[in-house]
Amino acid sequence: MQAWGRTENEDIDFDTDWDDEPTRRHFISKVCSILALELAVTAVITSVFIFNEDAKFWLYDHIYIFIVGAVGAAIISFVLFCYRSVARTVPINYILLIAFTLFQSIIVSCICIFYSTDKIFYALGITIAVCVGLALFAIFAPCDFTGCGPYLCVLMIVLVLLGLLMFFIKSKILVWIYVGLGLLLFSLYLVYDIQLMVGKRRNQYSEDDYIIAALSIYIDVIHIFIYILTIFGLLDN
Repeated sequence: MQAWGRTENEDIDFDTDWDDEPTRRHFISKVCSILALELAVTAVITSVFIFNEDAKFWLYDHIYIFIVGAVGAAIISFVLFCYRSVARTVPINYILLIAFTLFQSIIVSCICIFYSTDKIFYALGITIAVCVGLALFAIFAPCDFTGCGPYLCVLMIVLVLLGLLMFFIKSKILVWIYVGLGLLLFSLYLVYDIQLMVGKRRNQYSEDDYIIAALSIYIDVIHIFIYILTIFGLLDN
């Protein structure tokens, strides 16, 4: 799930200093700080299961925890994205954000234990390079992606349906199409979400949407990493 861009008049209250540069920079730094903490927590938890053999084998034996993480993350993301008042209410928004990060970390850990450490680090390095490149493009490119939310939503529906189709049709070509589409989709979402955060375009996040902004970019980065890691798995059959 992703945050929806809203029209400029809905997002900005002209009685505030939201258009003021210091206020915008404070919002961006707040989002980036929250994002950095989310990624750090995920990296630490995943590292425990990758490098600790006892923890890795425990996760192998309790792989159903993946379902717990997926369901928990889906419920929390639904609440935060669909009920903006909750996402803007302290401290409930931070509590839900922490819970979502923990659930997402479980998902990443369950995926990573099936890959060798060198593949994980290769995927991590490529993910960092891709995300930095996309972030620079989103900030400095004259293109405005903030009006593309409905089109990205359609692509997301196609991706979900394609994923369901893979349960019934076992085809490596279909898997490649799914992974390629997923990587493309979340790369576009990353550009979209960063432009919503940076502002000065057709749509932008409200000043109170720092949790939504951080969560959206975090989801994009995690999915890009997972799809790149999956590509390494496909190359190794």
